[in-house]
Amino acid sequence: MSDVIVSGLDALRAGMLNQTRSGMAKLIGMDLVEAEHGHVVLTATPTPEVYNMLGIAHGGFAATLLDSACGLAATSAMEDLRNVVTLEVKVAYHGAITEDAGELRAVGKLLSLTRRTAFTEAQLLDSEGTLYASATSTLYITEKRKSLQGLA
Repeated sequence: MSDVIVSGLDALRAGMLNQTRSGMAKLIGMDLVEAEHGHVVLTATPTPEVYNMLGIAHGGFAATLLDSACGLAATSAMEDLRNVVTLEVKVAYHGAITEDAGELRAVGKLLSLTRRTAFTEAQLLDSEGTLYASATSTLYITEKRKSLQGLA
């Protein structure tokens, strides 16, 4: 039996079609809603379950959305599906997030891709275009993936 080559973009689109979500995506209510070559959009709505002791969304909520958008933006540009591991991510917080923000969109964009590294950026926006957080990321590209499970 020969190996079927599945591109990163094909894998992401299949996951969207099948509504496949990772454990973390389920935990914070994150969905992959758009995938193009080098571009993805994830959505999630902040709820009190993701609040910190100050009554606003924990920074980890925003960081998780942005890190995921960065990684999937890199994945979407792969000719064959590979593991993408975050080497570093820098998050800047531009405003406090509460449930009043409504559904947020984490928009990830590929900046450059080599055989072993990807550089990406992402923004976390509400429906009005208000910027709540942004990130840049460096990712390490490893071996081919054996499974499509848990991409988003």
